[in-house]
Amino acid sequence: MSSLEIIPVSGGSDFRDFVRFPFQLFQNDPHWVPPLLLELKIRLNPKRNPFFEHAEMQLFLARAGKKILGRVAAIVDHRHEQFHRDGAGLFGFFESVNDPAVAGALLEKAGIWLFRRGKKTIRGPVNPSLNDEAGILVDGFDSPPMVFMTYNPGYYVSLVEGLGFKKIRDLYAYRLSTLAEPPEQIVQFAEAVKHSEKITIRHFNVREVKEEGERIMEVYNSAWLKNWGFVPLTPAELSNHTGYFQLPAVRRQVAPWVLFAEVEGRPVGFSLTVPNFNEVFRRMNGRLLPFGIFHFLAGIRKIKSARVYALGVIPEYRKSGIASLFYVETLMTGKRLGFEWGEMSWILDSNEQMNRAIRLMGGEVYKTYRIYEKALPGGF
Repeated sequence: MSSLEIIPVSGGSDFRDFVRFPFQLFQNDPHWVPPLLLELKIRLNPKRNPFFEHAEMQLFLARAGKKILGRVAAIVDHRHEQFHRDGAGLFGFFESVNDPAVAGALLEKAGIWLFRRGKKTIRGPVNPSLNDEAGILVDGFDSPPMVFMTYNPGYYVSLVEGLGFKKIRDLYAYRLSTLAEPPEQIVQFAEAVKHSEKITIRHFNVREVKEEGERIMEVYNSAWLKNWGFVPLTPAELSNHTGYFQLPAVRRQVAPWVLFAEVEGRPVGFSLTVPNFNEVFRRMNGRLLPFGIFHFLAGIRKIKSARVYALGVIPEYRKSGIASLFYVETLMTGKRLGFEWGEMSWILDSNEQMNRAIRLMGGEVYKTYRIYEKALPGGF
């Protein structure tokens, strides 16, 4: 076997190899869901992803001869440093064969790149930020991931931890059945909250897509501001994140799940639930064209699971009980639309209030994702 080398990706065939490597690595894994290649290429393109208006990234490939064995991205997010001042560099898009030498060489190269840019630690994975996919799956390997969630085989845990990376946060994914009735005490509490606080819960207005997006961003950036590792979205990033919803067929599927809480017309919270498009993506092999789009449009009407993608309340109303209104209304929406189950993810392990509330609703942690960190320069 040829000697291992770690090469920076500069475009062309190397970029194609970077994007396509998981298709090779996971081709026989029944739980892996191929990403949409078009979306992934946009996410990795500094000219098309507005994240890179405040960040820089270098992609690396592990190669032995002509054989690709792994990949990783080293990422510096200047807005992260502006908000947190923690000296953390990031890594993401990490994939590797089950070989400590390959994983070690990749992460060492990423660490060197970050260290040369003044970073004190290497943290991840994030693809490319906590506003995107994040974490290494550490338990719950017996089923496919939900839409916009990561997936990896179990050996990734030993590869990363064997290199001296330590857990910095766990991210929980809860499973809830929509076939069960919500606990009576939660329903009663939600009704009491609605009347006592003069709170109105309403659905997304499809005739005001731009304005509704602005309301979501206003609440999102306020509600998550003090969360660990959070970096507020820019307007351009929000537009990029909601690109999926520009298709009218997708918007029709998502709109019933988007909820706003308002007090005297002012948005104070929102909840965004997304049908689990991964049920359809699994059959498309990463391609929308020429026929993937037809599979997608036909398949989205048959989806039976959904993911609560975001749920937030601005700080001054956080203890008002608005979250319980969202839980009950989302569950009833799932029942009405014929969905069978849902996932609430991801939830920080340190978010005691949210974790407690979901457990009261009957949710059980069925997958855990982990963010790791290691000091730089550090040996690998």
